[in-house]
Amino acid sequence: MNDNSAQGIIQLMSAESGNLLPLLIEHLPIGVAMLDTDMRYLVANPRWYVDYGLPEKSVIGRSHFDVFPDPSGYWQDIHGRCLNGEVLRNDEQRYVLANGTVIWLRWDLIPWRQADDQIGGIMSFTQIITEQVEARQALENQRGLIDAVLENIDDGIIACDADANVTLVNRATRDLLGLGTADEWPETWRQKFPLFHADGTTPMAGKDIPLARALRGEVVKDTEMIIATAGRDPVFTQSDARPLVGAAGENLGAVAVMHNVSDLREREAILRREATRLRNAERVGGTGSWEWDARTGMVHWSDGARRILGLPAEEGIDFFETLNLVHPDDRQEVQDFLLDALDNKDSYVHEYRGMRPDGTVHDVRSRGEVERDASGKGIKIIGTLLDVTEYNQIGRSLAMKAEQLSRAELIGLSGTWERDLNTGHAVWSDGMAALLGTTADPETMARAQPGDFIHPEDRDEVVSTIEDASQTGDDFEIDCRIVRTDEAVRYVQFRGGFIKDARGKPFRLAGAMHDVTDLKEQEIELQALTERYRLASEVSKTATWELWPEERRILSDENLPRLFGAAAESDEFDDWLGRVDLAGQQAIDQQLEDVVAGRLDTLDMTVRAQRVDGTPIWLAPFGRAIRDEGALRIVGTVRDVTAEVTVQRQLEQKQQELTEYAEELKRSNADLEQFAYVSSHDLKAPLRGIDSLASWIEEDLGDALQGEPATNLALLRTRIRRLEDLLESLLQYSRAGRRQGSAEMVDTEKILRDTIDLLGLPETFSVSIEPPIPQVYADPVALRQIFSNLIGNAVKHHDQAAGVISISAARKSGMIEFTVADDGPGVPERFRERVFEMFRTLKPRDELEASGMGLAIVRKTIERSGGTIRIQGSDSVRGVAFVFTWPHHGDENLTTG
Repeated sequence: MNDNSAQGIIQLMSAESGNLLPLLIEHLPIGVAMLDTDMRYLVANPRWYVDYGLPEKSVIGRSHFDVFPDPSGYWQDIHGRCLNGEVLRNDEQRYVLANGTVIWLRWDLIPWRQADDQIGGIMSFTQIITEQVEARQALENQRGLIDAVLENIDDGIIACDADANVTLVNRATRDLLGLGTADEWPETWRQKFPLFHADGTTPMAGKDIPLARALRGEVVKDTEMIIATAGRDPVFTQSDARPLVGAAGENLGAVAVMHNVSDLREREAILRREATRLRNAERVGGTGSWEWDARTGMVHWSDGARRILGLPAEEGIDFFETLNLVHPDDRQEVQDFLLDALDNKDSYVHEYRGMRPDGTVHDVRSRGEVERDASGKGIKIIGTLLDVTEYNQIGRSLAMKAEQLSRAELIGLSGTWERDLNTGHAVWSDGMAALLGTTADPETMARAQPGDFIHPEDRDEVVSTIEDASQTGDDFEIDCRIVRTDEAVRYVQFRGGFIKDARGKPFRLAGAMHDVTDLKEQEIELQALTERYRLASEVSKTATWELWPEERRILSDENLPRLFGAAAESDEFDDWLGRVDLAGQQAIDQQLEDVVAGRLDTLDMTVRAQRVDGTPIWLAPFGRAIRDEGALRIVGTVRDVTAEVTVQRQLEQKQQELTEYAEELKRSNADLEQFAYVSSHDLKAPLRGIDSLASWIEEDLGDALQGEPATNLALLRTRIRRLEDLLESLLQYSRAGRRQGSAEMVDTEKILRDTIDLLGLPETFSVSIEPPIPQVYADPVALRQIFSNLIGNAVKHHDQAAGVISISAARKSGMIEFTVADDGPGVPERFRERVFEMFRTLKPRDELEASGMGLAIVRKTIERSGGTIRIQGSDSVRGVAFVFTWPHHGDENLTTG
């Protein structure tokens, strides 16, 4: 048969099928070219010219390497191998066009044969996959970025799939659990890291873990739990968790975010202890503290101050309501004094008469410090109260006996003294001597002056104050430090005044000192407590606020302006609401409306806002309604959750991209399967026409058909049957694994015995089935085809007249592993992957008639069902085993067949 025989057959096929083959090649969605043994183009479809930017019909008759130069010789080697009979394929290869453009190809090179079975050239199938490769690379880069973000974020993140298998544990989570980077996630992790509820004693059940709750579809927020890792202090965490839902609503798993709040809980415990100490100190010392915010007009009292003033346990009262606690005769004076202090003083001490709600009158000594804003305007006064009623009553009773004691008791006795201005002689009370820590004799003390014990840094101020009082004749009062004889430093209130004779001339200086060291230390502790609270709020990016919804008025700490990057605070709620986007404003107003109407007791949402500099920010306000005798206010916090929202949105976007990529891959696979089906199905008709033509020729010639023509005609009909087998195998391959809805629980051992009976094996071959053979959930037709091909191959490729085949099964890692072994010649290791390729046989077809599709169909069917197949054996030992796995789909309780 000459070199044109193959072309003649193709022309004949085209004629018989109405030019079907050229039309098929013409409209294929991939590039197709047909070349001869000299690598000259015989055919190229339109897609080939489009993909490589070539003019239509410009390559026919030209050498491939003239069209596509190959300086390296790489492609010449590839094409040479194909011309030697190899079927070559590459699913992803980089290729540089003549103009320097880089593209990515998926290609197949298949030798085509002439009627005499000689290779007549190469069929080249190529598909440009540049977009898919670049998309995958971009996806991998994006995945790497997301992995880096998740690994370096400060909050712990843990995720699982829909089967509760942990899929993500980032660095922060490993730190929370005390894991090193080399540690693998333990399957019994809850035994290694026991979890407790927020009380620290109640173990947390597995179903109550935030991740498990989210896996059941629940959105979990601010759940506290304690991780008790061996060898470490317990870790307090606050967790948020939510289910992961795909674009189609399917359950993909769950994700949880854990915040380490151990430091915050420790600070809260310290704050509670310090607050308790302050309350105890106030109770023991009979003192109290208070705070007046001039911006809101509200005054807040400590428990000690409420005891002094006789107030109930309320949150706070208005400034003008506070004035009702002052005696009517002193009320205007106190109001003027406080307003003046707010504008002109940094600190003060003031005494007045108070009136409790029950009508009793008492003497109150108030000391305050003024807090100012950046412009110097007074915005707040923080102070202390001391009930001096008892001291003043004692002073007034002693005044009737002696002027000295009357003066000394004006502020309460801790120690008194008196000095004669004419002689300089001083008299000290026992209390004064005890306060100063001196045991000197009266004569020595008579020569001493109070200034001798004043701290050097305070001495000039004390002397100046006394000199000013001597000029005006007024009493004086000053807070200062004294140094006792044992060198201990104490804080005192130093009060005194001049006693005048009948002519109004001062002749004595009398005074008293009151030790206020404990009160001063309480004030310092209170300041430190306030600073610690401020730092805790700043670190956690949380602001506290109090809202009066009907007045649209809000009071917040300094962290609210900091969240928005604002320079100053505002008590207008709408000033802050205006920085929230429209959807967030509507959500906030709707919940506020529900709270005012009594339909809700809490505010809880996440909204998008904008900082002063234009930067977007996500905030999570939370508040609880408090109704006091009809008056409504909402107290709560607002937290910066920008990082959490950003990560969540990135995860959702990534999931969408993965879903789209999977759909594209599914469509591509469907196109390829459809192509294989159409090719194999539509080529059968012209092939049958050729067979009929050969039969007619044989009938027409009759006995005259002898010699070489008879041999060639027989060879032609053999090739026709072989091509029919190939087309049928290709059709089976395209259908492999596509059956839907036909799976059922099958008796695998019965399938095996039926298959062996149907194969009709030679009597010299024995097949043993080693029990137990488990039942599986499968398409019985597909399973029968797998066993039929594997057993049939074992007999067909055996090199002896008799042989032994054994079949066994075992459970391994959630799969059923089947083994079909024989004692034949085996498969050389170098061919063990190639035997699964389409049209691949280890013997020439003239020696063994086979399509080369059996094992390709077997592998495709198994892989489509979720399994794998491999070959086991040794080149030095006879025999081979085909081992394939099949999912058992949770059939642990199934009986064997």
